[in-house]
Amino acid sequence: MKNKVFGVVLAGGSGTRMGGTRPKQFQLIADRPILIRTLETFLRVPELQQVLLVTPAAWTEHSCKLIEQYLGPQSRIQLVEGGMDRSGSLMQAIFALDAAGVLDEDTILVTHDAVRPFVTVEMIEAGIALAKTGTPAMTVIPATDTIICSQDGKRIDQVPDRATMYQMQTPQTFGALMFRRCYEQLTAEERGTVTDASGVFLRTGIAVGMVPGDKTNIKITWPEDLIIAEQFCR
Repeated sequence: MKNKVFGVVLAGGSGTRMGGTRPKQFQLIADRPILIRTLETFLRVPELQQVLLVTPAAWTEHSCKLIEQYLGPQSRIQLVEGGMDRSGSLMQAIFALDAAGVLDEDTILVTHDAVRPFVTVEMIEAGIALAKTGTPAMTVIPATDTIICSQDGKRIDQVPDRATMYQMQTPQTFGALMFRRCYEQLTAEERGTVTDASGVFLRTGIAVGMVPGDKTNIKITWPEDLIIAEQFCR
């Protein structure tokens, strides 16, 4: 059976580290909202049947207005109210697909941070190709800085070999039902410690694959990231 592939753009962050009066996904880069730039790339992937935009309830109306303003009528975009955390928001997207009757073993999710506006079609398609083999696909780049480990935040306990270190990015692509089964196996305490889908899979013994990302696929987190992003747009 042919896989059904859906994008899930996670736009639930409050952006407290960025400052300002609105979440960072709604701030502008070269006169276009970050969120819109991300959605534009996802809409260029023909294999995505639909893009689920997961956003806080308080910002749903604003998101709708931005989509209408910059993208026009978009039947491929569906808004979903987010959960309490990242995994909870992914589950909300899965519940929405289940309610629509399109959730089965062939359903694949391409999940992505709304505040990574420089994702490429090639990254998305690479993740889909690996996920179709049954292996969850995480986008990564090799670590360029030396990584240290510290238990107390004061003393260095370990300096791992940088050659084995990678930095996680998104997209993260995987079977929707595989994720739900793994997530439901976790205790409440375990759910509170995982920060992304890779942690959910690894805690339940599922092997996770890697696909190459890019240094330009930055996550807009701090005010200085906006300056860098503006340069990328030139």
